[in-house]
Amino acid sequence: MILSHGPSISISIGRSDLNNVPTEDRVIQVDVGCQDHSKPISISESLSLAQREELIALIWEYIDVFAWNYEDMSGLDPQIAMYRLNIKPSVKPVKQQQRRFRLDIMEAIEAEI
Repeated sequence: MILSHGPSISISIGRSDLNNVPTEDRVIQVDVGCQDHSKPISISESLSLAQREELIALIWEYIDVFAWNYEDMSGLDPQIAMYRLNIKPSVKPVKQQQRRFRLDIMEAIEAEI
């Protein structure tokens, strides 16, 4: 299904290839971007067609609020968005031994998994 919003932007609704997201509802992926710049979102498959259209229209109305990559977040200090490990480049990495759980804890972990 294709819904048009504006002269050059279209929203295509199809099954998501990213259905490995842990959700209770089945989701569909909706691209609210243009052909040059994809902006995928996931919405519940259980919504009616009218609810989906309303939600997509609302998202489209406030599209400038959402960010899909760092460039979309204007005014954000890179020092906040980046993480650096405090390591010495001249030091050789050390492989640590695997940590083992007590047997009773390991049985509880296995039962939960």
